Amino acid sequence: MRSRFQLSRHFRRIGVSVRITVLLSTLICSGCVATKYKPAPKGLPPAVMLNLAAADAPIEAVLHSVIVYHGPGSWKRDAYWDEYVVSIANHGDVPFMLDEATLQDFQGATNRPGDDPWALEKQSKTWWQNAKSSQASELLKLGSGTVGLGAGLLAFAALGSGPILGPATGASAAFAGAAVAVVAVAPIYAVTLVVINSNNKKHIAAEFTHRRLVFPATIAPHQTGQGSLFFRLSPGPQRLALRGRIGEAPIEVTIDLTPLKTLHLRALPEGVNLASSDARASSRETANLRYPVARPTASIVLDSSPSLRMTNRE
Repeated sequence: MRSRFQLSRHFRRIGVSVRITVLLSTLICSGCVATKYKPAPKGLPPAVMLNLAAADAPIEAVLHSVIVYHGPGSWKRDAYWDEYVVSIANHGDVPFMLDEATLQDFQGATNRPGDDPWALEKQSKTWWQNAKSSQASELLKLGSGTVGLGAGLLAFAALGSGPILGPATGASAAFAGAAVAVVAVAPIYAVTLVVINSNNKKHIAAEFTHRRLVFPATIAPHQTGQGSLFFRLSPGPQRLALRGRIGEAPIEVTIDLTPLKTLHLRALPEGVNLASSDARASSRETANLRYPVARPTASIVLDSSPSLRMTNRE
């Protein structure tokens, strides 16, 4: 029969082992999986429908929704981009070739959609960091950053070092045994995280490619194509322009984005209307703000085949 001391020591060992197991599970399931590759949490509301329309006969374009960082309709945990979900209808009898899209923000800067999620996030983060370090920081509005793999491995090192180097007696011996188990499990844990992050990254890239509207895109007569345009973070967007051609005749459809004029903006100077260029200049002068304009960055083409989804209008 075990003595009371032996039973006490046995249960202390079990308690330490349980705590280590819980810590391992917590690290794997939370902060140590790269947030930049995580999908959005379940239960988010669907994207808000805007249905802003414009036309240049026989072409009609509709902006259905804009999915932003941590906003309704998000499918990526921390998406440093603005996703514009659009549809283009061809009411004519000749195919329409959609060549490009541009987004103009309240600075007058013209942005083009990205075709690689990681290059686009890098561009957005650089732009946002530059803006937040300027006097524009009081006007901009966005959420927090991410946590990577390194913090989890560092936690393991901190957890295992004390008991291993200390006297191996009583509770210390029990903790040392559990710490040795952690050290033994750490390589498996690290490999598991690499696999999880790699799979999550592939899923995000695949969803981005599936949703993205690829140029050029041909819209057949009496059909409608739908897809997403991914722009870098663009505060106070003013207009979205879609350009293409029917035969040799150029077509441009411009959607007024006045309902989105406060997007990514915390507040506007009183009496300022960002819809006009004069007002934009007045706003910058009044608030004494100098916003950085990001230069286009090189992108990697993920999918050269158009992902435009077509529906017959007849």
